Amino acid sequence: DPIQIIEIRDLIKQLGENHTVILSSHILSEVQAICEKVLIISKGKLVAFDKPENLEKLLLASNGISFTVETAKEDIDKVLGGINQITEWNIKTQEDGLTAVSVKTESENVRDICREIFFAFSDRKEAILEMSSKKANLEDVFIELTEGDNQIFNNESKEGEVDRE
Repeated sequence: DPIQIIEIRDLIKQLGENHTVILSSHILSEVQAICEKVLIISKGKLVAFDKPENLEKLLLASNGISFTVETAKEDIDKVLGGINQITEWNIKTQEDGLTAVSVKTESENVRDICREIFFAFSDRKEAILEMSSKKANLEDVFIELTEGDNQIFNNESKEGEVDRE
């Protein structure tokens, strides 16, 4: 019930003004909407402790951009190779003759990379027919940290210690 969700969020935030509230959940969109700090535990070990927005910024996984063009693979490689902040790309020819491209970047500002891709193809008189971007979120952080041996802590805490700010 959307009304109940809003009421519970407000209640938790109100209680959090004067108390420590511990919310344990695998619904990371709720954690992101409610919590000021996040602890991620994997295999009984604390692997992350920070503000949600800091965890997203520190995440090693890339932000993604997908787009569709009518350009040959070799030309796509040339265009993307000229954009420094792109870490990798995947090109797939579709049944309709169009080419689907997915790009990864470590850049925090995905919008700037989208703009750079757009103008790089535009300079070559190549049309981008469709483009979308995906920024890393708390779910991406959780997956990366619980599938690997990574650990992320805020600058104020040491491994295994909890900052009681």
